[in-house]
Amino acid sequence: MSDGPRLGLLEGFRAHARHRGQTTALTDHRASYSFAELWDASSRFAARLRAAGIGPGGTVGVAMGGSAAHVAALLGTMLAGAASAPINIALTPSEVGRYLDILDPRLVVADPDGLAHLPSTTEVTEVDSAASSVPLAARLGAEGTEPFTGGLDRPSEAPALLFPTGGTTGLPKAAVLSHRATLLWALSMAGHGRAGQGTELYVLPFFHVGLMTGLLSTLHAGGPVIIQARFDPDRACDHILRDHASRLQVVPTHMRRMRESPSFAQARAWIRDVRFGGMSSAPEFVDELLEMLPNARISTSYGATEFGPVTKLAHDDLVAGRRTGVGRPVPCVNVTIQRPDGTGADPGEAGDVVVSCPWSASGYVGRPEETAATFLPRGVRLADVGALDDEGWLTLLGRRSDMVVTGGENVFPAEIESVLVTHPDIAEVVVYGVPDETWGQRVEAAVVARPGAAPTTGSVREFGRARLAPYKLPRSVRLLDRIPLTSTNKPDRRTLQAASADLQVPAPAPQP
Repeated sequence: MSDGPRLGLLEGFRAHARHRGQTTALTDHRASYSFAELWDASSRFAARLRAAGIGPGGTVGVAMGGSAAHVAALLGTMLAGAASAPINIALTPSEVGRYLDILDPRLVVADPDGLAHLPSTTEVTEVDSAASSVPLAARLGAEGTEPFTGGLDRPSEAPALLFPTGGTTGLPKAAVLSHRATLLWALSMAGHGRAGQGTELYVLPFFHVGLMTGLLSTLHAGGPVIIQARFDPDRACDHILRDHASRLQVVPTHMRRMRESPSFAQARAWIRDVRFGGMSSAPEFVDELLEMLPNARISTSYGATEFGPVTKLAHDDLVAGRRTGVGRPVPCVNVTIQRPDGTGADPGEAGDVVVSCPWSASGYVGRPEETAATFLPRGVRLADVGALDDEGWLTLLGRRSDMVVTGGENVFPAEIESVLVTHPDIAEVVVYGVPDETWGQRVEAAVVARPGAAPTTGSVREFGRARLAPYKLPRSVRLLDRIPLTSTNKPDRRTLQAASADLQVPAPAPQP
């Protein structure tokens, strides 16, 4: 651990409780809670953990649905000196069990939503996150406990939050965020992300890194948050109209479903800030947002569990038509492109994206080899492939694990998606590789059609010929009602690949 300044996220929450105690902090499906009530519940939960012998060096797993009690459990764990580990309750009990084996938590706290996803052998402390008309501390089973009175002198590099990675390539890894990292992350979001400026409607899972980017950063900046544990477009519009929620962090599916709500015509005028990721494969979504939300500032970014949003395409860029990739690095972030031999790539040359910023995770719990391979002296190197132009704009080509090798040629799905999503009949598209006896892999696309349209393999291939080499064109196109998503709201390529294999598609004719 570092002997540097003892910095952390908790100081901000304590300050809000002292100086703005009666200001509303959180609203969930049962009630609203002030900053003072949130801090009181967190303090009492911290005291409960300390009484059980859980403090610095320990880990507490939190398997709960989205709620104010969940937030208090996470903050209380950090206040006790232990590391908070939100659990992905979209996983099966077997998957959660293997993840818990890595975390080795001193305690697992679960509500009914989370309990159903835990192995039967897990020792669990049950809480009632949905209890109504009771103090927030009571929902955590800590109402009769005296508040924790210890100081906040946590070593700045001590673990604070353990976030699960997406887990699309296997068992999720637990990325370690220190107290210092969480504070700097929140301050970064208050700067370039405008956290705290308006009421946040939080619709993402609590095990998603959006919890740090949105909910916790907004609260730390003094802004209120409304939690919607399960996204419902009608209720989201009601929150905007009734509760004056004006900030959203969304995926395209959320906004398109909200647009179908009868209340959206009124609600859209009150939305002031929308952030989303992955613009490189959804350029038309930006145009939809600009048209749908005339009073909102819209921005898109690139980020990961290990470091959050680190590039940005700001509203003014989007309005001006500047749609270069996923933007440029935000303040205090350095992005470089690395060749396979470890040397720096030239402008426009593709290579591994390496990110250096002061709030990145420090490694993965129990994964020393993957930590060493990912967290380099020059920055964090994930499986993302991209290129920087002369002005520092980053374009993502895809993930190495998603790359399709067809006939010896490397194909990145993101490049194909960015072309096909402009097809007049296509609303959404995901590209992936499937086994092929002749070419090793072939390119396939799953698409969602625009209303009244019916794109075919032939029409999609013909559309792409002008901008894509022949080997990049999809050999087959599957028409779907909806693109399947992972638990972190990303396109689930592996489910699509598995379904395609089950269809036993005949071997294609030789490629042109």
